[in-house]
Amino acid sequence: MSRHRRVTAGLLAAGAVGAALTVVAPAAPASRPVLAAARDLPAGIVLSGAELAVVRIPPAVAPDGALDPAAPIDGLVLAGPMRRGEVLTDARLLGPGLLDQLAGGSGQGLVAIPVRLADPGVARLLHAGQLVDVLAAAAPQLDPFAGGALPTEAGPAGYGPARVVAAAVRVIAVSAPETGDLTSATATVGSAEPLIVLATTPDAAAELANAAAGAALTVVIRARPD
Repeated sequence: MSRHRRVTAGLLAAGAVGAALTVVAPAAPASRPVLAAARDLPAGIVLSGAELAVVRIPPAVAPDGALDPAAPIDGLVLAGPMRRGEVLTDARLLGPGLLDQLAGGSGQGLVAIPVRLADPGVARLLHAGQLVDVLAAAAPQLDPFAGGALPTEAGPAGYGPARVVAAAVRVIAVSAPETGDLTSATATVGSAEPLIVLATTPDAAAELANAAAGAALTVVIRARPD
């Protein structure tokens, strides 16, 4: 014991210092696990675990509606593009969260309606967030808006004059370029026209559905709502 007294004393002193440092060291900062984009993601992609990663961030900086890693995400559709590392929230997905954000607390109920455009080139000019007017042009005998007597003159390719069937509606998703559709499971032969999703009122959605049944649809891009 006399030979090892100094060694033993040194070890005890080192242990005491370590214990003291443990007591006074600050606790690890609180963090919250959330889902974030594992890579740059395009609008319209159908999400799965491969596109997302779990990251931990301070609770104070976590955005409202941030998705928990335990949340089911397979099959959900991304409304707009995301950068790698960006936290995924409910407002980024096609669904009630996004529609509530677009309504802005106005109390106006919005719905999402998919629409196919006649010209594929027009859809390539669109992206999520744009405001558009939707126009419909139908052959006179198919024109659902003719009302009384049918026009005696038709426009190019036998179509009647174009009508605005939905004004100042928001684009919330556009077909993913690699599939030609928002979800690859719904792509079918003969559906080459691009698919876009619009946020609008139920009444305007009914007008759009009526027009799509017998008219060629296109859009005019707006700079502002009015």
